[in-house]
Amino acid sequence: MKRTILFAIVCCLMQTAQAAEKTEAVPEYTITCAGIGIEGTWLVEVAIMQKKTGAGVEEHLRAAALHGVLFRGVAASAKCGGYRPIVRQDGVEEKNRDFFASLFGDGAKTLRYADVVNGSVTVVRTGKKDFRITATVSVKKDDLRHLLEDNKIIEGMGDMF
Repeated sequence: MKRTILFAIVCCLMQTAQAAEKTEAVPEYTITCAGIGIEGTWLVEVAIMQKKTGAGVEEHLRAAALHGVLFRGVAASAKCGGYRPIVRQDGVEEKNRDFFASLFGDGAKTLRYADVVNGSVTVVRTGKKDFRITATVSVKKDDLRHLLEDNKIIEGMGDMF
């Protein structure tokens, strides 16, 4: 009986640790269209909720922007219409978990595909220890699509015809 209870507690702790690990890579966020970018890019406005405002904020903003462009799509705003997600098939994120964990977790990789626009970061305190951090991010959607095609995560446009 004691072993069963101990086993259940260990399982709960492991799931909690996994959930915390997942949220660390891509924080809770909202994403909307922020305007028209140069050829091959989308300008998006990303807002994340965090407990701290120190180091790593721009990395979290880039990871949230990439995740939104890939899986959620970009909501329309007064500045421009929305965009559909690059990855439209269900289960792709779970099937390629290791690939996406390395993409969202590695600051150098996120920097290659997303840039925070200088001077666009704003921080608003929403609670005692909670902050809403908003920034405009330029996402290189064409380069991101080529990365996914090269790694056989999505089909290339040429493969469809």
